[in-house]
Amino acid sequence: MTIRLGSARHNLTYGCCKPGVEPYISAEQIACGASRGAWWGEASKPSTSLDRAGDGESQHMSNSDKLNNIAMSVLAAALFAFGGKTMLDIVGRTHAPEKPSYALPVSKSEGATASAGAEAFSFAKVSQLLPKANADAGADTFKKCAACHTDASGAPNKVGPNLWGVINRPVAKHEGFAYSDAMKAKTGNWTWDALATYLHDPRETVPGNKMAFAGITDDADLADLLVYLRKQSDKPADLPVPAAAPAPAPAPAAK
Repeated sequence: MTIRLGSARHNLTYGCCKPGVEPYISAEQIACGASRGAWWGEASKPSTSLDRAGDGESQHMSNSDKLNNIAMSVLAAALFAFGGKTMLDIVGRTHAPEKPSYALPVSKSEGATASAGAEAFSFAKVSQLLPKANADAGADTFKKCAACHTDASGAPNKVGPNLWGVINRPVAKHEGFAYSDAMKAKTGNWTWDALATYLHDPRETVPGNKMAFAGITDDADLADLLVYLRKQSDKPADLPVPAAAPAPAPAPAAK
């Protein structure tokens, strides 16, 4: 066996062996070959036991990282699938209790009395507020009516009739306005009481009339509006004598 070391400029043939004898290279031959860069070279340098151990460890770590990444991906997908469904259930559904924890006993008669008391309207309460009512505040309240009514002298009718001088005016008699049959059927004048009751709840007071306004439920706001309408007249009507406040409802009998 012959081993050649060298380059284009320097060729050396070193050593030989007999059959059955391992080839050898002397230290001088190795040094000579290494000095001319011809002994295996860096690219083809044989790996040592440490190099092979390092490569094996790197490959093992690479495989472990891949397995960890796969496991994390599977876990994240599972959390997204099941966790997302749970969040949608929480946000999109309301679960009413099957049975209230405790229900206060209320008799039918007591419930009906409370409902009637909440809906009852008393002009007596409003009349007591009229002497101190604020016409300027009533002008602000009238803005709710201005879409359908005018309040100036000689102003045209709109969806509703002109309201100049409305207090004590005959009901459904304003010239040039087409009243509903329900309003025509109502007789009398727009007295303080009649006008306040109608403005509080138009639909309840005159069922079937064309006025779509829901009404003014606050007594103070209603009093302010009435004193404002009173001023919209050639001759403002006198304020009514405040009526006596209604007697309070009797307390329920003790059981």
